[in-house]
Amino acid sequence: MRQAERDVRPVVGDLACDSAEEAYRTGLKQLGCDDHATLPVAALSSVFKAWARPAALAQDSSPQIVSGDTKSDVLKMIRGGK
Repeated sequence: MRQAERDVRPVVGDLACDSAEEAYRTGLKQLGCDDHATLPVAALSSVFKAWARPAALAQDSSPQIVSGDTKSDVLKMIRGGK
């Protein structure tokens, strides 16, 4: 639970939660993840970390944001989609 509170602190500030689930769901809600309520508890940490991570940049001479909606891809993968 304390690790979850540390993970979400940069997004929501200091929290006093009763569970890690509550901390991660609060963080996901703040990040705009509308699907957080339907995610299984075991996936919350991974999904939060994926949503909280800044967009990746290409490592070439003209950086561009990597195409594709990686946040949606993570949610599809958690739900068993491809």
